[in-house]
Amino acid sequence: MVTGVTEAGQALLSALEGNATDSAASILLRMNELRYQVDQWRKLTSPNDWLVTPETARLLQHWRFHKFNDIRPFFCQIEAVETAIWLTEVAPHKGKTGKG
Repeated sequence: MVTGVTEAGQALLSALEGNATDSAASILLRMNELRYQVDQWRKLTSPNDWLVTPETARLLQHWRFHKFNDIRPFFCQIEAVETAIWLTEVAPHKGKTGKG
């Protein structure tokens, strides 16, 4: 078990490590639900609704609204970090919805 990771995050880590007893279809359903939840959260426009720390909110605002002049993060890098943020900061506030 990894410390500091929510129950949903731990389930995801277990599934990715091959330690899950779930079928591949069940894992895919969970992954798609996670993607949906993160996508709905990403669409929230007000930082007050993001359910993250002030430091994380500033980081998200930078990634989402800063006009990069040259090298900018790849979209998949941002999506990966947003998913990690959602699992660690947002999901615990969402009750059953945030627990995979």
